[in-house]
Amino acid sequence: MNKEPKIPKSFARRIVRCMVESLIEQGDIDPRNKTVEQLFEELRTIVSNKKVEWTSITAHTPDWLRRARTADKEQDFSFAVVAYATWLEHQINKFIASFGRRQNLSNKLVEGLIRHTGTVEKFVWLHLALGCKPPREVRLNRIRRLIEARNQYVHYKWKPEPENEDESLKNIIRNAEKVVEELRSFNNQHFFHGQKKQIAALLNFPSKKKKI
Repeated sequence: MNKEPKIPKSFARRIVRCMVESLIEQGDIDPRNKTVEQLFEELRTIVSNKKVEWTSITAHTPDWLRRARTADKEQDFSFAVVAYATWLEHQINKFIASFGRRQNLSNKLVEGLIRHTGTVEKFVWLHLALGCKPPREVRLNRIRRLIEARNQYVHYKWKPEPENEDESLKNIIRNAEKVVEELRSFNNQHFFHGQKKQIAALLNFPSKKKKI
């Protein structure tokens, strides 16, 4: 009789970590002052009670950031801009989906916000919905310039470029890295209670003594 293939422990832990982090982002688990065992117990309770409908998807967002940085190193600046802009849109859409889950918004309403709202407008809306001040104009300009540069390549919306196009794209890419840091900080502050790194460390190195 053939036995069912075993899942490697390292892969199983990655799956569990993704599930816990997803539930934290969506507001189903509050990670503060919890040990890893307590987090896993909450996960077990949620799964066993079928409180959450699970859907398996492949997350491409981290891949786009890796591609952007690789393209930058290889001086393929045009593709780097496309990849950074794609990562940016994925990340902001994820924020909207997580916020929608926390507010019990319907999937249809969340999909409408994602599909029919501009990237800059989404980012402003998120700040207001979370009770924050609108982002500073310099931050919005970084996003606008990145999206506009991407659109030139993807949607054939060409505009006159400066004489040294590579230098212009390099500046956009440098600002794109600032956007990456700003969005990571935004995610940590509003969806992980300021404890993103601590949560990741706790889930990677479980210990009964560790709390966050």
